[in-house]
Amino acid sequence: MRIRKVYAVYFSATFTTRAVVRRLSAAFGVEVEEYDVFSHPLTHDVTLSEGDLLVAGMPVYVGRIPERGAESLRHFKGNGQPAVVAAVYGNRHYDDAVIEMKDIVEAGGFMTVAAGAFVAQHSMLPRLAAGRPNAADLDEIDAFGRKVKALLETASELKAVEVPGNRPYRETHPIALCPEAGEECAECGVCVENCPVDAIPADNPRLTDASRCLRCGRCIAVCTQGARGYRGEMYAAFEAKFLAAFSEPRPNETWIAE
Repeated sequence: MRIRKVYAVYFSATFTTRAVVRRLSAAFGVEVEEYDVFSHPLTHDVTLSEGDLLVAGMPVYVGRIPERGAESLRHFKGNGQPAVVAAVYGNRHYDDAVIEMKDIVEAGGFMTVAAGAFVAQHSMLPRLAAGRPNAADLDEIDAFGRKVKALLETASELKAVEVPGNRPYRETHPIALCPEAGEECAECGVCVENCPVDAIPADNPRLTDASRCLRCGRCIAVCTQGARGYRGEMYAAFEAKFLAAFSEPRPNETWIAE
């Protein structure tokens, strides 16, 4: 099968999932049409044609993909076209995120021929997996993309890949913590403009509405003063617990249908 176009779909609050999806999509050497469903959630269906490939990347939030990302991913429709799914997680575990993505795209008419779970710097705990994906990680993504490309070009019949995970998926519960601004805050409003759920009040951007916040980290990533972040004794305890348990670097994992 010759791939003529890649549809690259990502939900990427802190831009690492975007980096993974872009790197993977580039391996096919064809036109890439991007869908940033974090900034622009889909409200209409996108139907792929013969020769198209879907490459979808989602971050892992407490072992699942974010529902806002899942809602957009369900709008992509295929008729047997191949798909590659990538879960990006902060060095703890991807849990049921990979199998959840596979189920969503296959319900939309695609065949998941390959999947990956890639480590990236944790969005809430930046000391966890700091600097990842690094150069070695990107090389692995490149190699994975080349393998998938070779599979698609040479296989006489495409098959769906088997991936780890559980059905029913694990239940998720919101983390009590949410980011706030420190004294460095210039009240420039960039965080307000970038928050996808209007959790930061325009009249007081130092605050965060915990009932709305996704804990996605976008406001931290775009803050011009480096003022936003997680603070307090509860966060310090949470960080210490995770660093003690999950600091050992985890490898990237990939699966390709045989």
